[in-house]
Amino acid sequence: MSCWALSAGVCLFGLLGVMVAEYLGNLRLRTVSKITASLAMLAFACCLGGTQTGPGKIFVAGLVLSIVGDVFLLWPKTHFLQGIGAFLLAHCLYVCGFLFLGVDWAGVGFAAFLIAPITWMVWRWLVPHTGELKWAIAAYLFAISAMACLSIGALWVEPGQAQQVLLMAAALFCISDLFVARDKFIVSQHRNVWVGLPIYYLAQLGFGLGAGLI
Repeated sequence: MSCWALSAGVCLFGLLGVMVAEYLGNLRLRTVSKITASLAMLAFACCLGGTQTGPGKIFVAGLVLSIVGDVFLLWPKTHFLQGIGAFLLAHCLYVCGFLFLGVDWAGVGFAAFLIAPITWMVWRWLVPHTGELKWAIAAYLFAISAMACLSIGALWVEPGQAQQVLLMAAALFCISDLFVARDKFIVSQHRNVWVGLPIYYLAQLGFGLGAGLI
């Protein structure tokens, strides 16, 4: 079995473990499974050659920071701010990755025209519940919206396989973050994890695949 296929399989196995742990309320299994899944998604990117190009290295560095965020969010009641801080930095690296890959600013502007109203609606949905985290969430929404806009701008320049995969990854990451926000600020339910976490790992595997295709 190839390295990348084994890594993807381990990631999916770890994800399954997280789902089972969530159902059982088993923190130890959840911790081991999530760390396993997250390290495997990094291995997946490396096996595909994600560190062989400049932009690829930046996307892989974003995966590393995402793993740091994953670890912090194992304890969301006490380390949520550190977790979103790590993911904020990961999004900033993804922004840099798209910039190094190359973007068309007309495409970015078009994307901003579409995405800005959605970001505003999400902000209005969350802000009554964020308390002292209000501005941290605002910064996070800005960063992830910028990443999404730049992913479209990159596709605008060159509609290659890497750009298509990276756009899909960015979109899925945005969706998965909605479930994290819903769980933290709106209503905490198992479905937030059961739906949001698979989307999250699919997004991160997409960034790894995209980095390898550059």
